[in-house]
Amino acid sequence: RYWPYGSDGCQIHGFQGFVTALASISSSAAVAWDRYHHYCTRSKLQWSTTISMVIFVWVFSAFWSAMPLLGWGEYDYEPLRTCCTLDYTKGDRNFVTFLFAMAIFNFVIPIFIMLTAYQSIEQKFKKSGQFKFNTSLPVKTLVICWGPYSLLCFYAAVENVTFISPKLR
Repeated sequence: RYWPYGSDGCQIHGFQGFVTALASISSSAAVAWDRYHHYCTRSKLQWSTTISMVIFVWVFSAFWSAMPLLGWGEYDYEPLRTCCTLDYTKGDRNFVTFLFAMAIFNFVIPIFIMLTAYQSIEQKFKKSGQFKFNTSLPVKTLVICWGPYSLLCFYAAVENVTFISPKLR
């Protein structure tokens, strides 16, 4: 079975898949910031702030997802040619610079926001003696879900990926 929608369909599919993936990661950081605000400052976010944050998450994700459409990075068929994603098999300067910039802004910074927010919440809970939820679970979930894919992309950027099985790519 192969991708039936051609190159344009591949670009659209790659974009929509990437934008939703990045939005899910950024949304996790936004939720962490909201929880920090709620538990540590005792002031709930206003609706206008929340709506602005949601709009920012989607615009930010769309920006980074549009970069391969504009020439920084590239969407292409996955090795089994059943769907489309970032083409990390090239390993050229264009892709490597895109990957590292994208990883910093869409993986490292959100994890940093989550870690600092949930550590502050945990310290607040320890002082008061009330534990309302497992503060490390959201960060662990993000790292477990997106960590392997991120590591594989980084590995592909610095090494020859032709020997990696297409099922893993």
